[in-house]
Amino acid sequence: MLERDRFDLFVELFSRSRLQIYRYILTVVPNPADADELFQQTSLTLWKTWGRFDSDQEFLPWAFGVARNEVRNFARQQKPAQLLDDDVVDSLTALRLQESQEFEERQAALQGCLEQLSPLQRSLVRECHGSEESLKDVAARRGQSAAALYKAVQRIRLVLHECITRKLTPGNRA
Repeated sequence: MLERDRFDLFVELFSRSRLQIYRYILTVVPNPADADELFQQTSLTLWKTWGRFDSDQEFLPWAFGVARNEVRNFARQQKPAQLLDDDVVDSLTALRLQESQEFEERQAALQGCLEQLSPLQRSLVRECHGSEESLKDVAARRGQSAAALYKAVQRIRLVLHECITRKLTPGNRA
């Protein structure tokens, strides 16, 4: 892979994972101000060391490892009672990684299920969930009652829920 392509991949993966990295840090550092500072430091370290990222490996475990090192450096400067025990942090790290993988699987399943909807249904989902507009405003703009639009959206949500459940059921994963 070319250096430019590796950098572009790093930028994409970092951009998609920022919130997960921040949530991980917030999980292991109880003070939000400290978590903010550690997230900034972790981000800086990730950018400085992006060349060390192996594009054949998963990004999030690597990024969590960098964050974990930043937390450890921070912990050395703090009173021991202010931070969690290393074993607890390791357990939380494993849990966050598992949750992140499950979230990505659910996102991929949702994307596939959205593609299976009719264009009209996808448009309705975008209008009701992809904007700041209220359901009542969308209904008025579409010339429908709010109750009718709510029922239509509920039916689409049920279809999406069943589709996602089917896709995530072991043996059905594609």
